[in-house]
Amino acid sequence: MMRWLAAATAAAALIAAPPAAAQSPISLGTGDTASMLVDAIGTAHIAFDSGPGSTYCRLPRNARACDVRSFLPLDGAQAPFIRERADGVLILLASAENVLYLRSSGDRGVTWSAPAAIGTGTPSSAEIAPGGQSVYTMGFGTEVVNFRHSPFTGGETRVLNLLFGDNPPSSADMVLLGDGRLVVIFGDTEDTRWRVFGGGDAYDINAWATSGTVAGVSGAELLTGPRGTYLFDHRSLAAQRTGSFAAPFALRSLDTRRLRWRASRALAADRSIFGTSTAVQDGRGRIHVIADTGGAGLTNCVLYTRTGPRRSSWFGKTTVLFRTISSDREPVFTRVGAAPDGRGFAAWQDKAGEMWAIPLRQASGKYRPRAFQGDRPACVGRDYS
Repeated sequence: MMRWLAAATAAAALIAAPPAAAQSPISLGTGDTASMLVDAIGTAHIAFDSGPGSTYCRLPRNARACDVRSFLPLDGAQAPFIRERADGVLILLASAENVLYLRSSGDRGVTWSAPAAIGTGTPSSAEIAPGGQSVYTMGFGTEVVNFRHSPFTGGETRVLNLLFGDNPPSSADMVLLGDGRLVVIFGDTEDTRWRVFGGGDAYDINAWATSGTVAGVSGAELLTGPRGTYLFDHRSLAAQRTGSFAAPFALRSLDTRRLRWRASRALAADRSIFGTSTAVQDGRGRIHVIADTGGAGLTNCVLYTRTGPRRSSWFGKTTVLFRTISSDREPVFTRVGAAPDGRGFAAWQDKAGEMWAIPLRQASGKYRPRAFQGDRPACVGRDYS
């Protein structure tokens, strides 16, 4: 009798026990507007704006805190960009008062060089140029989309305005293809225009003659890798809520031989997503998409989905990585990075000004798109309410 009672009591305790809690996010400190990469061994390198300078955090796989965390002062600094050169040297770019500064680290972020002025402008995107001794940057304004090629030795003052079309740009991005060509995009409230640099003098507008427009896509970004080059489109609230009830995201691949964009393919139609988002491609061709729900209601969250490594694979079920009912903890400006094995981190800032990160996790279960936006939950429940 006592043995049966003990067994029954143990069983009842197991039934009553709450499920294991989801992994909690990792605090990175105070700041905003992060840039992130995840290296080949799964270590995240995160840099973000912290007032009069940038904060750098090195976050190893399976760690619960930065193992290196440094404040890199620079008066008037704007949001930084962190990049990795082919030889493993880390590059940190930040602009202050329209001057572009470079720091480098040859010991994986343990120490950093003093900031060196190498160019001008306030970039919205940056890429290390072939050879690893200079950077390409792009910045935009009301009447310009300015391209610059800045050698690490400094001294270059030229700039090329790539803008065409009638409307002022509201975003700009670029990627470097494996063959050395550059693809740039700049969007407005209606369309996205693009150009390709095919070689020669980068400051000769004739070298950017291949161009075009993707109609009806605004605020897009670019990603490239082993799977190919893609235009990532976050559909507007109106597009998701009316007409054909568009999925939150779409990808268009670039035909790099004919230099034209293929038809779009939708993803993440199991969620309503009106906040910020971004996408990257890892070293084996998986595409990773991260987003926040942007004031969806009482509960707000960070969402994640990815493909498999094969070109034929598509996105799985959208995963809630983090959720909160605190208005101060509401996530915005999400970032994502992943190693070649697909593991990585998401990072974001909250409304209170704190930076956070969390390991990527793909939910089990089948992706089930929903035809109507009202049937797509944001963070919780069965529908958007």
